[in-house]
Amino acid sequence: MQLLRCLFSLSVFTLTTWAIHESEVGIVDWYTKLIGVPLYTSQFIKPVFRDDLVLTATSNNVLAALNATDGSIVWRSIHDAQDAIMGFKVHEDNMYTLSGPAGSTLRVYDVLTGDLIYEKRLHNPAEGKIHDPPTLGIALTLVRAQGGTQAIVLTNGDTIQYIQTATGETVWKWRSPDEGSLVMYTYIYPDTHTSAVYVAGFAKSERSYTLHVTTLDFATGEVIASVNIPVSIANALTDFLLLGPSRVGSSSTTSTRSDANTDAFGPSLVWLSPSSTASNALSLFSAPLSRSLKGKVLTIPNASYKRIQDVDLSDNGLFMAFQDNGVAEVLGYEANGSPVGVVWDFGDVTPSASTSGSHFVGLLNGDGKPCIGKVAWSNVHNFAFLHSSAVSSPTNETFDKLLLVTSTGSLQLWDRNVLQWVREESLATVQTATIVELPPTKEEVMGGVGVGGKSESFWTKITRQIGDTKNLPHYIIHFVTRFATGSYASPSYPIPVGFSSPSTSTIPHFVPNRSPASSKILVRDPFSFRQLLITSTAHGKLFALDTSTGAIVWSRILGLGWARQVGGKIVPVRAFTVRRTELGAEDGVPEDREGIALVTQRVADNSLVDTVIFHFDPLTGEDIKTVTSKVGESENLRVNVKGADGRWVSPLEGVDAIAGPLIDVFLMPDAKGYNWDVGRVLTAPQVYLALRAGTQVLGHQLGLSDELSLFHVAFPTWGVSFGEDEEVVTIIKNANKGREVASVGRVKGDRSTLYKYLNPHLSVVISAPERASSPPSRTCGLYVVDTVKGTVLYHVSLPAVDGKCDIQVVLDENWLVYSYHDDGTEIGGAKGHRVVSVEMYEGYGADKKISSSDITSYSNKTTEFSVYEQAFAVPHGVTAIATTTTKFGVSTKDIIISSRKNSIHSIPRRLLNPRRPKRKPTSEEAEEMLVQYDPVLPEDGRLVLSHYYEVADVRQIITAPSLLESTSLVLAVGTDLFLTRIATSGTFDVLSENFNKLQLVLTVVGLAVAIAVTKPMVRRKRLRERWYQ
Repeated sequence: MQLLRCLFSLSVFTLTTWAIHESEVGIVDWYTKLIGVPLYTSQFIKPVFRDDLVLTATSNNVLAALNATDGSIVWRSIHDAQDAIMGFKVHEDNMYTLSGPAGSTLRVYDVLTGDLIYEKRLHNPAEGKIHDPPTLGIALTLVRAQGGTQAIVLTNGDTIQYIQTATGETVWKWRSPDEGSLVMYTYIYPDTHTSAVYVAGFAKSERSYTLHVTTLDFATGEVIASVNIPVSIANALTDFLLLGPSRVGSSSTTSTRSDANTDAFGPSLVWLSPSSTASNALSLFSAPLSRSLKGKVLTIPNASYKRIQDVDLSDNGLFMAFQDNGVAEVLGYEANGSPVGVVWDFGDVTPSASTSGSHFVGLLNGDGKPCIGKVAWSNVHNFAFLHSSAVSSPTNETFDKLLLVTSTGSLQLWDRNVLQWVREESLATVQTATIVELPPTKEEVMGGVGVGGKSESFWTKITRQIGDTKNLPHYIIHFVTRFATGSYASPSYPIPVGFSSPSTSTIPHFVPNRSPASSKILVRDPFSFRQLLITSTAHGKLFALDTSTGAIVWSRILGLGWARQVGGKIVPVRAFTVRRTELGAEDGVPEDREGIALVTQRVADNSLVDTVIFHFDPLTGEDIKTVTSKVGESENLRVNVKGADGRWVSPLEGVDAIAGPLIDVFLMPDAKGYNWDVGRVLTAPQVYLALRAGTQVLGHQLGLSDELSLFHVAFPTWGVSFGEDEEVVTIIKNANKGREVASVGRVKGDRSTLYKYLNPHLSVVISAPERASSPPSRTCGLYVVDTVKGTVLYHVSLPAVDGKCDIQVVLDENWLVYSYHDDGTEIGGAKGHRVVSVEMYEGYGADKKISSSDITSYSNKTTEFSVYEQAFAVPHGVTAIATTTTKFGVSTKDIIISSRKNSIHSIPRRLLNPRRPKRKPTSEEAEEMLVQYDPVLPEDGRLVLSHYYEVADVRQIITAPSLLESTSLVLAVGTDLFLTRIATSGTFDVLSENFNKLQLVLTVVGLAVAIAVTKPMVRRKRLRERWYQ
């Protein structure tokens, strides 16, 4: 009977064991394809509508087409960093773009598919002039001709080219004879009515800017006339325009004519300039231009303006002008050489407490008539700010669709007053990312052991179990279901109890939102695959994403503080996870909760820079910071206001920490959970910091100042200089600092041991050539430094390609891996991409142990270690690198890299072992699993974690442990977001997919029944044997 009870207990234990299938580990959890925040700095690059498409260029250097109906990406083209998109024009079924330095490359795309039709190099990118802004001196216009659509392109601010778009052939090319002077051309207007191409620009004078106009023959490109207009313009970027004559009903793309009138007026030059030298008031002037540039300057009497604006209707003779009294007027230019005149006005558009500044958009409706709309935002309802808009499908001067790009990077499409879809494109500009583990369920916490390892009392346990009887029916149903189907919680199963599903709203949302109204307390799943990804973006917004689905759990805007009055932006620098102990919401149970401390820099529009710290709850986004007032009392600065839909309305406000820019930031080591108590921290082992200081790294030690007894000061203790021509770029800390080290050595095949060099104070320093060095250095430096005393333990010089140090590096325990590009200029060098693996072991051989993790850094033994290193060639450049992470560090650490091929790869540590022999391995080496060295790492498709997904422009890879020791979470952050799971040592703690649990249970139960049936028979047999013996 005792055996039967044991078998029954075994069967019950089998039924309640948590398990997942092996094939479910390593699958792609989610992939979010993004394009970035659209650019809107000029009419040449702002988003435009084309039928049911939204065409845009973004800050992530992506050219994309979105479906205007649901917001999905139809196609996108990702440009290299050195090939920045400068602008585009859409004509018929083609999209014409200029990219590269000063518009060095012309490309033509198919609007519907994104296919590249042809590409033409206009000038050598190395000859491109650097301007501010980069789009200055670049323009593109299209002309209809007998041979099809022709392009007239302005590049470098001094070169005009007439190109046949069908063949890419250059018909003629004109370069300004003043290309070495200060004349910068910015506008071109081909006018077939006067058979001339008008080129307008500006030149720098002693105190202001003057205007310069040149006319070229339309057919040959020869100069017809050139004139300088001696005016006084304060801002050459915004204070003058070149307007085409208003020909209502015609297309903005001009057509060639055989009966061109060379005496007629063409476009008109419009600018703002003081009416007299004695007055600061600006008047609006215009100069109608003819082919011979003979005419006069006209003005609008009795009117004073402060600025003018192109609303994408300049080719049709319309623009906006704003008077000093706040009135916004629409002005137009007719084709008869007359001065510009007021067409209509929008009244006073001065910003107020209830309404923000107005934004204006313009287009031609279906009848070819120009329409201009005003867009404003009400500050009474929300703290959102509109920066740009695009309009489509007007009917009776009513805009049917409105595309908004907010200052927080949100892309919204409105159909009249109905929101159609939202894209959170600021997620393509993530600056900091932190993965936070969710708290366990109440059942896990109270299952016999309380928080902090405190056991429940007998009566507390009885009371809890009586209260849990209400869940008995649900438990019975769940138990029967598991028994019948053998199903358990797994990565691919539905969201477990304790989570709410992503929003089922009819509004498409990219990334999908989690419904705040139906949200429950966030708790982790059985294997902790579901965690929270806390991100801060370059557009001043926080997001919390569910790592199992990629859905947005909550989002919140970072407040500007006092800079709200003058404008500015928040630049996230670093995020830290800090613990805090508080009472739980139920039963007064103490909870050890995590908070996020986000360190940022606030850059105000008045050029002031401050360091601001935000402290919030990662589960909810709630402001949890407290400060101490002057009288010593604790004040709560929480400002947490939510709307009716459960979303945050109020911004998250921070605390001004430093009145000035930030050099670096560190988190103090945890002293019994008191991260913010510096005094308690300093009772622990001493704290050492390493700071960048130009060509040096300066080491500091924290301590109390004699002069400032209430404050702790970082005193400099050492300094290391890396050369006069080397500038310190970054300092990278050990990735394993504060984590578990499962093994302190590596056993060799001959049973000797190599002990890992585990100095906890190691950091990697990257140096680059100084920009002002002469002659410029061609090498970068990589140093491994002990931050306690400044000893350089490892150093290597790497080639600087084009003066840049594109080095990716990770240091984990005793393992250093870095990648670089070799341009092959050194003697005996070969051009290509390299990955170098370095391992450091204690002593100068096997079985030499110095206890590097425990000895003081001032001991001479810290320099007694051996280095093994080996270089490998890889087929593609590396953009980010990291090591896998598990909870206890038992699983093998592999290297995760992102390549310029837009894919994520895993490189097993076995392949990167620097001790791989360069001959056939011996039996002892084979026992160590060492394989013969191969200088080329194979491109194995089985090691591609991103599968067929294009994970673009990855800047950072983050790994996080799960509750399964075999499984690590891998997150790639770039233009796209991608998360997967990887088991580097195999799924040794999970069941295989073909494991038949039901068969096992039935077998055990069958054996138990057989024993129960045969046991009485055996007992009777033994009794009979005793009687008859």
